[in-house]
Amino acid sequence: MSVAGPTDQDPPAIAGTNTGYHMYVETARSTTATTITVTTSASTSTAQSWQIKVSQIECDSTSKAPEGCTQSFTSDSGTIYSYGYPNELDSQENTICIRSNANKCKVDYTVAGGTSPDTFEIGGTIAAAETDDCTTAAVHVSNSCQGNAGSGYVCQEEFACVDGDTISGVITSVGAPFMVTHTSETGVTTTTGFKLNYVQVGC
Repeated sequence: MSVAGPTDQDPPAIAGTNTGYHMYVETARSTTATTITVTTSASTSTAQSWQIKVSQIECDSTSKAPEGCTQSFTSDSGTIYSYGYPNELDSQENTICIRSNANKCKVDYTVAGGTSPDTFEIGGTIAAAETDDCTTAAVHVSNSCQGNAGSGYVCQEEFACVDGDTISGVITSVGAPFMVTHTSETGVTTTTGFKLNYVQVGC
């Protein structure tokens, strides 16, 4: 499924099962139509169905997602997924944003737990965190990992700030904006993607 709007900030094409997910599309107050294109498989043995709810949001609405956010969450805690989970999609470039609520200055992110399927497997299946050489796919947590000399980028099978860590931990985003960005190149199709829990932390 792909969405084409009147701006140059279209979300990436997505596939697989995306039940309950949402997607924001910039329209820039334009009267030009925004189109949704669903491309189906030629296989008659593949189940294919979709039900898409479309809501237009006023430009001055408090419900409007910040510009550049493909997904946006407003609660103090929740779970965020990569599109297509448990299959990491290729050619992704999307940002999940979390609204900074009253008296909340940090966000803690952790893997949701479970190994079947893995809840964090980005760009490869090496059983350690990679923070220096995420060449095919990466998750970037804004304003994080500075105390560990990290970049905030992480890939492979462990979610951690320190390169080579073999156990996933907590990655803390210190200061708004709170954003998790997922990028992947063409051809990343054998990994699961991510399922992360987040909790906003008081000042």
